[in-house]
Amino acid sequence: MSGIEIAGILLGAIPLVIAALEHYEDIIGPTKAFVKFQGHLDRAIRELWNQHTLFEQSIEMLLRPITTDQELSEMIDNTNSKLWQDLAIEQSLRSHLGRAYSPYVMAVTHIQKIMIEIAMKLDNVRGVENLSRDGLEAIISKHKAAKVNGKLQMFDISRRVKFTMKKKKIKESLDELQRYIEMFDKFQGKAEKIAAADELYKSDDWLMFALPVDIIRENTKRLYDILSKTWCSTHSSHSAGLLLEQRLMKKPRRGGSGSRRKRLTLDHCDTNCFSLSLLQPSTSTPKKWLDVEIRHVESSASGQKDEYVLPNQSAMVSLNSSY
Repeated sequence: MSGIEIAGILLGAIPLVIAALEHYEDIIGPTKAFVKFQGHLDRAIRELWNQHTLFEQSIEMLLRPITTDQELSEMIDNTNSKLWQDLAIEQSLRSHLGRAYSPYVMAVTHIQKIMIEIAMKLDNVRGVENLSRDGLEAIISKHKAAKVNGKLQMFDISRRVKFTMKKKKIKESLDELQRYIEMFDKFQGKAEKIAAADELYKSDDWLMFALPVDIIRENTKRLYDILSKTWCSTHSSHSAGLLLEQRLMKKPRRGGSGSRRKRLTLDHCDTNCFSLSLLQPSTSTPKKWLDVEIRHVESSASGQKDEYVLPNQSAMVSLNSSY
């Protein structure tokens, strides 16, 4: 059984076990339950809900980088979704976790083992007699899905349920469950950090300029020449500050698990505009910085080659002064 399939089974089985325990507590009454289990049963129910929530959040974080938004929503909101058995998602999970995949499977397998041990102590729950043979699927198959369209379902447990686990064993099982879910969470967290670091070094995932480098170089020279002939030639002393804006775009992955992943692209930037700040000469009183917005446009004269030019001030340059 794949690692992602085990996770889906656990998300479906834990609420069912909790519902059976709550049903048993209602049958014998809170007073008798407290005397018999010395508070361990009530604690077990609360702790199982807490661990189920933590586990579900960890699974959601694990699935987020390897599934689309629609797939993620379908899996988290429906414990019986066929996507839990999707081989492509499982392969993406293997690639995403890398060397941590085997420890991850070990962790979820141990969590499943703990839940089977707890469930086997629940008598008169449909399917429990086949737990040793079929695992948690034995009880899941006999009841409705734990979660449908994002809503937890009410289980119909009509028989007189009995819970026969010893107080000491209840505590040991809960502590072990917490330990393995924390371990699972650490694997997931480390995998996220490794994946983020790898993004910087993947040969098929590199950054490129929004415009060809030769065009950038040519436009830079033109801007320098224009400023030298205009502003610089009429001011013996001045200062300038160039505001460098985002001019890089991320090339998307090709094939592999990246095709399932939501494309990570940088926000759209205006590649035809940049800003320049010019300080008026020291003789000016008071001194002013002139914030210039410059846009380059293509010449549309017929028969001429298109080129990037510095537009005239009235049409395309915006000046704002600050002291």
